[in-house]
Amino acid sequence: MRAKSRTLLLTAVFVCLAGSVLFGEYKFPPPEFDTNYVKPIMERPAARAETLAYLDILVLALVILVSAWASLKKRSRNIIVVISLFSLAYFGFYKEGCICPIGSIQDVAAALFNPGYYIPVSVIIIFALPLISALFFGRAYCGGACPHGALQDLLLIKEVRLPRWLDRSLSVLAYIYLGAAVLFAVNGTVFLICKFDPFVPFFRLTGPFYMFAAGGSFVLLSTFIGRPYCRFLCPYSALLKPLARVSKYKVTITPEKCAVCNLCENSCPFGAINKPENLPKRKSRPGFYFSLFIAATILGGGLGYFSGSYLSRFGAETKLAVEIAAFNKAEIREQDLSVNAIEFIKKGEGREALYKRAEEERKKYQFGGIFFGAFVLLVLLLQIIFAKRSPKREIYEPDGARCLSCGRCFMDCPVHRESLKKKKEIGDE
Repeated sequence: MRAKSRTLLLTAVFVCLAGSVLFGEYKFPPPEFDTNYVKPIMERPAARAETLAYLDILVLALVILVSAWASLKKRSRNIIVVISLFSLAYFGFYKEGCICPIGSIQDVAAALFNPGYYIPVSVIIIFALPLISALFFGRAYCGGACPHGALQDLLLIKEVRLPRWLDRSLSVLAYIYLGAAVLFAVNGTVFLICKFDPFVPFFRLTGPFYMFAAGGSFVLLSTFIGRPYCRFLCPYSALLKPLARVSKYKVTITPEKCAVCNLCENSCPFGAINKPENLPKRKSRPGFYFSLFIAATILGGGLGYFSGSYLSRFGAETKLAVEIAAFNKAEIREQDLSVNAIEFIKKGEGREALYKRAEEERKKYQFGGIFFGAFVLLVLLLQIIFAKRSPKREIYEPDGARCLSCGRCFMDCPVHRESLKKKKEIGDE
């Protein structure tokens, strides 16, 4: 019965995805990020749009709460699947991927470092709501409220387990992506997360072919690797992990005493269940770790500073300056110039002023690169330190940071099944 239900569910999801590719079209030209166009700043959002945004926030909050109830209290995988289907239909295909805490990272970063950047209160709430919920309910947002995660979770047919070292290594990519997205957003270059979101083209039924191809790749991977985007690339997941680790309420595999049977570990496709450990406690070396953190900060900051010169080439001013300089040296023909370069030449603006702006942009990237490089290297160091930790553990326990609250392990736990059986017998009496 379970196999038949899964087959029908997968068929429905694949039909939706296939339809989005076959009937998707360019409803309007995709936004051009590589021009000097400056988006006008809204003094205040449209009243109706803001009202609908708050309605979406209410729906999001309710879905997160229901997802938390299903995973923490009710302990039901079936309810989580129903919630995921609703989120996929509402936040995914109906709202077309926006309301989106993932993309709001860029808005918040741009607003923090650019006083003139307007950000609606609703966007701040959308950004903060899943983070706050993670402090209380773990990754309930990932479990049932996120359409990106729901799509991947529902497509998983037969998981292929990745080695632990590879799983942990690939997860660093999410932090690199997060740092790069913030750096580009702060410098007004591009909203990297939105531009390369692999699932939005399916939700909106429109987009460039290369994005459909990228999304299709993740869809294909999702059939045999548990949530590859969530685990290895999602920048919002990178923010949720440390908060979920210290969550007040955490998902437990069994409602009572663990039988230590390892069935739950085999049922988790995300490698999020820690085995029992009884290794001798290692000697604490705070001085050694402090030295490592200082060294990682300095080395990462230095590498980030030098990479800033390269990253600044994606900036509008630097890109234009490089193109104009190449044109003046006859390295580029006039017919090969970009629209921005042609407009610059027609206006007769001084090259020195352009070069000065490009130099200022380069310095901004170098300064931001210091924090970017230090952040990435510190994350890598923390990953290594946590991988080496072997705390004493007598039972199988979900890793608070990596558990996606999917509920797969519940029904594979014999103690949980026995508990449900007892409740049913009491109910029958």
